[in-house]
Amino acid sequence: MIRSNLIHCKKILLAFVLVFLSYRESALAQPKFVEIDGKPQRIFTKGEGKPVVIFVTGLGTDLKGFYKIQVEISKVTRTLSYDRAGLGKSAPIENQRSIDNMVKELHEILLKENIKPPYLLVGHSFGGYIQRLFTNYYPKEVAGLIFVDPSSEGFREARLSVRNREDRAKLDSLFHIDNLNLPEGVQREMKHMYTTDIQLLKNVLIPDNIPVTVLTSARFSQIERNGGLIKEDMEAWVELHKKMISSAPQAKHILTEKSGHVIHTDEPQLVISEIKKMIGIIKLTWR
Repeated sequence: MIRSNLIHCKKILLAFVLVFLSYRESALAQPKFVEIDGKPQRIFTKGEGKPVVIFVTGLGTDLKGFYKIQVEISKVTRTLSYDRAGLGKSAPIENQRSIDNMVKELHEILLKENIKPPYLLVGHSFGGYIQRLFTNYYPKEVAGLIFVDPSSEGFREARLSVRNREDRAKLDSLFHIDNLNLPEGVQREMKHMYTTDIQLLKNVLIPDNIPVTVLTSARFSQIERNGGLIKEDMEAWVELHKKMISSAPQAKHILTEKSGHVIHTDEPQLVISEIKKMIGIIKLTWR
């Protein structure tokens, strides 16, 4: 009898999982598109309410990376994720793939979809560059920022500074050699990471008048070592995040050693919790 009940429960659980996966795939298999410069761009919206949580993915990553978190957050407010031009199911746009163009394209998507502010931007890694410039271009529309292990424009120099001449030359060559094995959309985003993008962010400060949270991976395990990182790299990563928010005394900085760089995959509940907390703050304080 007990064995029969266990088998029955397992069947119910399996059915639930299959239904969930089927819903997830059907939701993304029938995407919505918005035209930018005549080129279809994939977006995924879910939920109702304000602030609108906008998910900005990392380098070369499509909207599926934040799917689990987006679905959870959509239970309490409106959400949007999207594939940048040339990534995922979005068609390439024939312009320079620097962050100023990416910011303008995101804003155009919001205008065309009549998605009004306030916006809470949640970005991972390279997405942090886009968040910062978007806030600089449209400061009256952004009500909060959550950075998930954001990229730092000083990290390359920090890594080079703690290596000997031979290792420095090897590492520096990696920053300048095009990886032709990567998809074209990724290559186009990488092309301006250490030049145009850094110049665009040169005088951009984190605002001191909205809630800001930075989630930083401080983990230094074999996984990081296998990726070519050394202890000094991880220390520099943490310090650069502290420096990034030095203009914003209200900013909340959370370090985690449970996650690697992809915190929203390794610790989704941490990210979900911080987004929900900030939504509550924005609802109470947004003008």
